[in-house]
Formats: sequence, C-alpha cells, structure tokens
Amino acid sequence: MTACADDDLLCAVGALAAVRSLIETTESHVLAELDVRGTTDRVHGLRTTAWAAAQTGGARGGIVSRLKVGRALRDHFDVIDRAVCDEKLSFDHAKTLADVVNPRITGVLAAAQNEIVALADASTFAQWKRDVTALAEHADTDGPEPDPCERNELRLPKALDGRTEIAGSLDPANGLIVRNAIEAKADELFRRFTRDHDLTGDLGIPDRKALRAQALVELLCIAQGAEPGSGGVPRAEVTLVLHNHAVTDPEGTPIPRAAADVWGCDPDLWAVIVDDMGRPVDVGRRQRLATIAQRRAIAVRDG
Repeated sequence: MTACADDDLLCAVGALAAVRSLIETTESHVLAELDVRGTTDRVHGLRTTAWAAAQTGGARGGIVSRLKVGRALRDHFDVIDRAVCDEKLSFDHAKTLADVVNPRITGVLAAAQNEIVALADASTFAQWKRDVTALAEHADTDGPEPDPCERNELRLPKALDGRTEIAGSLDPANGLIVRNAIEAKADELFRRFTRDHDLTGDLGIPDRKALRAQALVELLCIAQGAEPGSGGVPRAEVTLVLHNHAVTDPEGTPIPRAAADVWGCDPDLWAVIVDDMGRPVDVGRRQRLATIAQRRAIAVRDG
C-alpha cells in the first residue's frame, strides 16, 4: 500500500465500500433463501444461522443480522432491494430499515419505499437514518410502551492478542445496579490494596479503571461460586481445548500456560465429543460411579 498514489487510495475506499455492500447484500439474499426453504434444517439438522456460523467460522451475531436484512428485503421491501443492488443505497441502509421495522409498521414503510430511496439522494447516511427512524416511530404511535430493557446490549469482542474488550449499554435501573455493585467492590479492593501498600511499600495501588476491571471479574467469580451454606468452594467454569498438547479456548485462541495451570487446579473434567459438523453428541459426566446416596438406596432396595 505504501507504493500507491494518494488518488488510488482515495478511489479504493469507495470501490471497496461498494464491493463490501454487494457481498453483504448477496450473502443476505442467500441466507434468506436458505431460511425460507428450510434447507439447512432438512439437510444438516441445524437452523440457518447455526449452520452458517459452523460453516464459515463467523460470528453468529453478524449472520443473524444479515439474515434479518435478507428476509426483510425478500418479504417486504423489493424496491429497497433493487436500490441496494443498483448501488443507489448501501447495505447499511437496508440494515437500518430492517432494524427499525416491526410487524405493526411493515405495511407503512413498504408503501413508502420510493420516498425512502429518494431521501438518500438528498442527505447523508446519518441524516437519512434519523429520518427513517423518525418515520418508523411516527408510524408506530399505537404500538406498546417501549421496554426499557429492550435496548440493553453487551458486546465482548476479542482482540488479536486474546484480550477481551467490553462495551455496551444498560437501561437506567439495571445500569445503576451494575454500577453500584462494581463501585462497591472496587472500594473494597482499594481498601485491600491500601492496607497491603501500608504494610509493604513496594506494592502499588491500581488506578480506578483497573480496580473496576478486577471488581467485575471478582463479582462474576462469586456469582459462579457455591450456593450459600453448601460448604463448597466457589468455582469458576472455564472451557479449555487440548489439541496436540496446546491449550486454547473454544475459539482457538492460545491460553497462557500460567492461566491454564490455575484453571486446571482441582477441576471437574467434562469430555465433550463432537461430530464432523462440530455438534456435541456426548458431554460425559462429572462423577464416574454412583454417589454414596445412590449406593445406600440400592442397598436398601436390593439388599
């Protein structure tokens, strides 16, 4: 790329965007047709999204989104579909429409397809999106009261180095619960680190962002722990894959040996057997033989 002229790079951005839009639109058409026909369920015993994720190794969320767009274009928005194929609209335009439509307003938006296409000629994508969203909200005035939890989302993308990024949003009530829990645990950790620092000056005190991150991890570990009063030790559930003596997570990302050693301390081992499509066919059991209670019951019953 360093040898390319500025004009070539500028032209490439638009050309690549058009190609990407065409590919995503074509994929949405294919997924929608497979879904309507029920092909993957009939041939492989899997829903369209599950089969496509296993076949391509792609994220299921993206496949679900493209299938949703394909079904909307196929079933209701033929004018929008032609506009996308003719490059008058992009795949992002079609996705926006698929995201805002619902059964109550499908007919209204379908009847306004020509106007929706014309809006894109006179405005930026951001302005077009606001206009279409406003049109959908206006058409849905008789719809149910919005659920404050409906827009809650949590994204956990994984970076190339294996680190997990956390992003999302919560409604005010649930956001307050999460914020208060994390901040309270972060305060507890701060006091703990401060005591350790007072005893040993070499130990530093993490900043607030690091304390919040550790607080979230500790809260989740506690949530996965033993039931109160059970006397059991809190245990996290982690899936590791052992292949040719290399330890990875289920997605193939290598796990540091130190982390694997910690997680492998006193584990319950579950052997998961999968077929050639990656579908689990047997997940084994935690305990190989009958429990003490079962043995007593057998003794009473059978002598």
